[in-house]
Amino acid sequence: MRSGATDRWRSGVRGLLPLTAAALLVVGPLPTPAAADDRAADAALVFCLSSDQRPRLVEAAVVLGLAHPGSAPDRLATDGQDRTIEQWRSSHRADFDRACRALVGAQRHETGSSTEQSNGLLALLVPALLSGAVGWFFSAQLATAGARRVQADGLRTASRAFVDAGEAFVRQQQQARTGLPPDDEAVHTRRAELAATLNQVASARRWWRMPRRLSATLYGPQLGPAMTEDWFPLDTAERATRATTLRSALGRFAAEVEQVARSVQSSGLPRTRMWRR
Repeated sequence: MRSGATDRWRSGVRGLLPLTAAALLVVGPLPTPAAADDRAADAALVFCLSSDQRPRLVEAAVVLGLAHPGSAPDRLATDGQDRTIEQWRSSHRADFDRACRALVGAQRHETGSSTEQSNGLLALLVPALLSGAVGWFFSAQLATAGARRVQADGLRTASRAFVDAGEAFVRQQQQARTGLPPDDEAVHTRRAELAATLNQVASARRWWRMPRRLSATLYGPQLGPAMTEDWFPLDTAERATRATTLRSALGRFAAEVEQVARSVQSSGLPRTRMWRR
């Protein structure tokens, strides 16, 4: 039993060897600390010898006291000789590496400072922008609320004028003698004004059905033009009965118009009655 298990283990190990080799070919060898250091050194060398950084590398060497300015921005003097950066690197490798490390560190510091400045600017701008946005929002809300209040007050005024004209007409007919023609001009004028105001509300809020229904009611059988017709044949009792019915209809109509006015003035969602026919 032990011999069979050992054979199976050895067979499994031999089977894993090709897979391990293939994985190493695909992935490659794992990086070592030395390889990482080499990559960092190569990146620093490429940076320091780039055309944009060569004058700055010379400045770094001069500041550190490793060399003197040369005959050109990308040349330096050491040991009494004017050298290129490559010549200086070959003859003074340690000094070159020190100056290059200093240049890379200075570049990182500048980048970090720029980021901090940007963050500081954002820290100042964001509250200012938010404050402006909040101020604009509340100003818009106040302006919108003012417009809603004006429209609601206009609707109330038009409704009151129509009801007052209707009440005045009813009183006139109750006091008038049989056979006199009605004076209904004010009723027709106020009806048209109220209908126009309701239509304006309905146009601004197309999903509201109640303003349209009330506008149609103004030209219906009870509150329409017929409300001022056929009074003269009626006797006193019949006029009183019709006056009571008409006053009741005017009161109900005014109450519904007030519901619309409150919904117009409110900043929230309208009551569900606004959606009903």
